[in-house]
Amino acid sequence: MSTSTVTPFRFVSAPFTPMDTSGEIAFEQVKPMARLLEGQGVHGVFVCGTTGEGMSLTMDERMRLAEAWKEASGALQLIVHVGQNCTKDAQLLAEHAQRIGVDGIASIGPCFFEADSARTLSRYCSQIANAASETPFYYYHMPSMARVSKVKASDALVCMAEEIATFAGIKFTHEDVDDYRLCREIAQGRWDIFFGRDELLLEALRAGSDCAVGSTYNFATRLYRDIQYAYAKGDFQKAVQKQQLATEGIRVIINHGGLSALKAMMASVGMSCGPLRLPLMNLPQSEVRSMLASLEAIGYLKAILPEAYENKS
Repeated sequence: MSTSTVTPFRFVSAPFTPMDTSGEIAFEQVKPMARLLEGQGVHGVFVCGTTGEGMSLTMDERMRLAEAWKEASGALQLIVHVGQNCTKDAQLLAEHAQRIGVDGIASIGPCFFEADSARTLSRYCSQIANAASETPFYYYHMPSMARVSKVKASDALVCMAEEIATFAGIKFTHEDVDDYRLCREIAQGRWDIFFGRDELLLEALRAGSDCAVGSTYNFATRLYRDIQYAYAKGDFQKAVQKQQLATEGIRVIINHGGLSALKAMMASVGMSCGPLRLPLMNLPQSEVRSMLASLEAIGYLKAILPEAYENKS
């Protein structure tokens, strides 16, 4: 399919943190992971977020991981998540990220005490952003993980745009597509509004999205490119069919273990990322085999790895 008339869309991967069998970070695997993602057409990486188990890493590990990604990133946009419940720790991570020259920093909202209003949340984030006053700042909106249930992302956007000089946009990981649409209407192209629910990408495209961050972009970017291309070309039936396959694949993966299953999926594209840290449990090989069998049965593996099926009848 010719892509010359398709509006560019930026897919940003939320990479897994590679670990060795003892549960220590395998920093040497960052570079091959970066090259793999580049080869899949990923635009950038969002490091140390939920998928990367950022909150399960020590301060030193997060800094060293950011350094490894900075060295390996090449043409990839590098956004480092620096959020912590302790604001001072988040500021130290932000300062470090700026010092090594990342392209952007991000912070999720507080995960213990609640941010009860958009203004409170904005003030919380501004303390972190101000510690890296020359680096673009992204607010990471994820109500399923942060104590921000009373705050709409669109309201936070307005406050942060006023209060944070380096405000660059939002990573919107929520099911409220109407709020996402409102964020884009307010932004008017001035800030990036990354969509973060892979299973709803088509809804985001209908809302005008031009960028997204996701876990399954680690191994299934080709499938999402198909969705985006089909939608941009006006082939809505194909876009819906491809999105249904992507969504069903995610359902299978989540049913087999969530993040544990997602990390296990990386081995299917030739990049083992090792175990997870407690309280997350590693997926038994029997469960991995069951998951892959289910994904093959629905055609998901063929969609994300077509070259592996070229010689099959």
